[in-house]
Amino acid sequence: MKNLNLSDIWKQQEDYNTLIKSQRDMSGSEWMINYVLGTMTELTELLDETNWRTHRVKRITEFGPNIADELADITKYVFSMWQIMGYTEHDMLSAVGEKSKILYQLLSQEMRPQVTGRNVIMLDLDGVVADFRKGFLNWVADSKWKDILAINPDQIGLHLDLNNSWDYQAYNQAKIEFEQEGGYHNLPLIEQVASAVTTLYRLNWYVIVYTARPYTTYKRIWADTWTWLQNHNLHVHELHFGYDSRVIAASNLAANNLVVALEDDPTLIRRYEGCGIPVVVYSQPYNETMYLAADTFMILPDYPFWDISSHIDKLSRRK
Repeated sequence: MKNLNLSDIWKQQEDYNTLIKSQRDMSGSEWMINYVLGTMTELTELLDETNWRTHRVKRITEFGPNIADELADITKYVFSMWQIMGYTEHDMLSAVGEKSKILYQLLSQEMRPQVTGRNVIMLDLDGVVADFRKGFLNWVADSKWKDILAINPDQIGLHLDLNNSWDYQAYNQAKIEFEQEGGYHNLPLIEQVASAVTTLYRLNWYVIVYTARPYTTYKRIWADTWTWLQNHNLHVHELHFGYDSRVIAASNLAANNLVVALEDDPTLIRRYEGCGIPVVVYSQPYNETMYLAADTFMILPDYPFWDISSHIDKLSRRK
């Protein structure tokens, strides 16, 4: 028997499923339920093969004789679930590879020793280094929403739906589709801020990204965000998702570090200022008229990255 590769096994499973489906008239959803239930059954049988009922004080050192057979059944069900959803083996490998990167980064963040005596950047993404507004509007212009969500170029604020007088339900549905399709993966870069962050990273600043993107709703957003950072050579030490939690995290870090926030959201700017965290603000139409605290510095779009990084780095010498 020849040595089989992934494509061979994938094709075998497709051929088998095609034959079975010709005998049973079921919808895709029904087949998915069938595969999930089958996987659960095989997992129960796999548990039995691991002799898990062994007394607690004894270690499990031997498995039953059918362990490979049970694992093969589970793998075939998993392949079937990928296939019923229309994925190829390359899609599966890509998704598994991306998940591995995520798990490795999360584990690295959990295992990293406590940050002490460092210069720390709390970096927002959208509106600071990623141009969400331009990216989303470009997506709308090429989507079915282009005639529904008319863009008013004279009204630029923090909330796109309010600025353009959009129906919120339509805007919300469009944003859901944008996020589900991986829109965060393709956002334009705000280059001078990104270059400043890269410079600070090379100067040994500790870079923590905090974004309010709805990762818990759409799991792919973690991979889309991480891949975007890598594609633009933005090296960061940690990636987190949340809104107000970034201010709490910055306040806790400030006890043993110099912490500077890069932000554009007026509410978060005020909260950082209220906690005594210096803020570097990327100028946007919705924040440019704010009264800024003494430690707050506004970046104008024409500022070169070396001026930005130099200003931030000077803060570390004031400790």
